[in-house]
Amino acid sequence: MHPFRRMSKTPRSNIVRLGNREIITQGLSSGFWTDLYHRSMSVSWPVFFASAALIFIALNGTFALVFLLGDEPIANVPTGNFMDLFYFSIETLATVGYGDMHPQTHFGHFVATTEIFIGMSLLAVMTGLIFARFSRPRARFVFAQKAIVTMHDRQPTLMIRVANARHNTLSNASATLWLIRAEQTAEGQHLRRYYQLELLRQENPVFALTWTIFHVIDQTSPCSG
Repeated sequence: MHPFRRMSKTPRSNIVRLGNREIITQGLSSGFWTDLYHRSMSVSWPVFFASAALIFIALNGTFALVFLLGDEPIANVPTGNFMDLFYFSIETLATVGYGDMHPQTHFGHFVATTEIFIGMSLLAVMTGLIFARFSRPRARFVFAQKAIVTMHDRQPTLMIRVANARHNTLSNASATLWLIRAEQTAEGQHLRRYYQLELLRQENPVFALTWTIFHVIDQTSPCSG
């Protein structure tokens, strides 16, 4: 994987975001069907509900077409009327059942039974996904737009300021600062290395408003020079 500027020919499924950078993955399958839960949890709310609506419409349309294969399987439906069968499919999938239309053949009862089972399963899945999305804990931290290097106690110091955007108090908050740097080995191989920066204070017993993180740039610091 390597950072790049996105080109129009690159599929979105091969792009992974890392902060404000986009990384293209080569030789890595997207695994769309094997990781639906992660995609359902990570997409935005409009995309989530739009996808659920499209699946709902497509599923009801499929069952309406299946009902068309039978010989008048549903009562009070004109022969070959797709929209009435589509509306009946919605009533069945949602387990509403207004009563005007109902299965009247073994074929109709079998398809309706299958659709009710699928509808109950989808309802349970949607309820679980919506609850999981609502119940995810999310910290609301606001970082300063720029980190600065200035003198602190007569030593050059890297400073990063963070604020608690919620009106609460976080106890025993901890901070870890890493430096990610592109380097080249003696053999000419390019790689990324991670350095943990030592902080003047890594823990904050009461984080209510703001917290400035200090890293002294001395001779042992990876930021030296």
